Amino acid sequence: MRKVFATFVFLLLAAMAGLSGCKNKKTTVSNSTYDRPLVFARPSDSIDFDLARAEEGESITIGINFIERLIDFKDGSAELIPSLATSWEISKDGKTYTFHLRSKVVFHDGTPLNADAVVFNVERQWKKDHPAYSFSAPYSYWENMGMDQVLESVRKVDDLTVEFKLKYPFSPFLSAIATPFLSVESPTAILKYGKTIDQHPVGTGPYTLKTWKKDDFMELEAFPDYWGTKPKIKRVIVRVIPDNQVRLLELKKGSVHIMVYPNLSDLADIKNDPNIQVLSQPGLDIGYLAFNLKKPPLDKLEVRQAISMAIDRKRIVDELFQGYASVAKNMLPPTVMGYNSDVPQIKYDVEKAKTLLDKAGIRDLSLELWAMPVARPYNPNAKKMAEFIQADLKRVGINSKIVSYDWGTYLDKIGKGEGQVVIIGWNGDNNDPDNFLFTVWSKESALRTPTNNYAFYMNEDVNNWLKQGRTETKLELRADLYKKVQMQMYKDLPGLPINHSVVVVPIRKEVEGFALMPTGDRRFANVSFRSSP
Repeated sequence: MRKVFATFVFLLLAAMAGLSGCKNKKTTVSNSTYDRPLVFARPSDSIDFDLARAEEGESITIGINFIERLIDFKDGSAELIPSLATSWEISKDGKTYTFHLRSKVVFHDGTPLNADAVVFNVERQWKKDHPAYSFSAPYSYWENMGMDQVLESVRKVDDLTVEFKLKYPFSPFLSAIATPFLSVESPTAILKYGKTIDQHPVGTGPYTLKTWKKDDFMELEAFPDYWGTKPKIKRVIVRVIPDNQVRLLELKKGSVHIMVYPNLSDLADIKNDPNIQVLSQPGLDIGYLAFNLKKPPLDKLEVRQAISMAIDRKRIVDELFQGYASVAKNMLPPTVMGYNSDVPQIKYDVEKAKTLLDKAGIRDLSLELWAMPVARPYNPNAKKMAEFIQADLKRVGINSKIVSYDWGTYLDKIGKGEGQVVIIGWNGDNNDPDNFLFTVWSKESALRTPTNNYAFYMNEDVNNWLKQGRTETKLELRADLYKKVQMQMYKDLPGLPINHSVVVVPIRKEVEGFALMPTGDRRFANVSFRSSP
């Protein structure tokens, strides 16, 4: 595979060199800049392009270039805008949503987008007797969003109209429709590929997946029959380069045009490079420790408090994030509706931590500290963070062993409850508090396998407030419910909030049109190279 990729890169760089050598020729987006491939570098590969099932960020953030939703987010924001649906109406009682589909849209396999296709994609996650249900089950997002409890029916009104009936008013419904798990894939392709549909994304998006060499690179190609504004670049090469420093060297050389997750300590040097610009934006995220309450002695509040007070989060943020993050006190970002600024900040206090351990009768405590193997928007280096935490815990007499696996295995194991103290996080799929709090911290989530509730936290009051937040239509009352949730979570401490990040993406200065998305999506359709003078 490496030999194949080496040949590929050689040919790619040769083509790029040929283009860059034409300095005296005027180039335009319609020819040479369009034909010049864009190279995007990231630390790990995608796993699953069946977005109905996919939970892993590297799959979703690239997959949105292939597969679209009825509603999308405006570039650079979490504002909802029409996509495959041009418009929609909501009934007065808040229980019926009618979507009007865009006409003359086709999937990459040439089949038409219509109401039947939308109904197919919903029912394959919902109805166990559906012919495609078993291909990708379980559908974790569908379950964690509680869609079974919400949805009464979905039906075709006519070829370009779909009606959703809900059992009760559901405030986050439009945000849910804009979330990747409700993307619309080709029913023909789903039935054709069956269980391997995750490797063969067939949507309506601006790009198709032409080539995919696992853990190496993938090639995206512009879809000529795309319904919207045509991509400005014909081919996008997405490379996997695990080492942050190597990715940066490739960016400096020009063999990579956009990279994610740089070493934050390198940013000062990067900003001094005349050929590179650094894009930045506050992240819609939370990085945290989850305490598995099923694993004693983490079921004792004093132990969780002691661990939390033993960790110097400010030092972690200052040294690991180099100022590109803030210390968190809630499991909700400050920019999201319902954020509770009145929740106290947990203080770093080594002596108090020791006292709490004594109170709990804990001696010679040893823990497993689970660390992600990959950089994520909320954590550029989980293993380094684990080393900081390990040293902090040692100061209060807690020994810890750092545990890690490849990314897919890591998610699978913590989702099944094998983790103990788990370094993890959440990057919002939308800007609704339900996406952060119900999806991750509800009792319903804790009772599912695999779960996103890695702490297995099941507070009945919290769960009731979260369920009320889904049905409450008045914004102020919804916000009050989420504020109560955050205060109770502070008291129960199922996890320790660590940081909210600032997302930074270095790109070559000849590249324009790359928008940072709060959701972390990597969108390529509007990206282009500046034309030569």
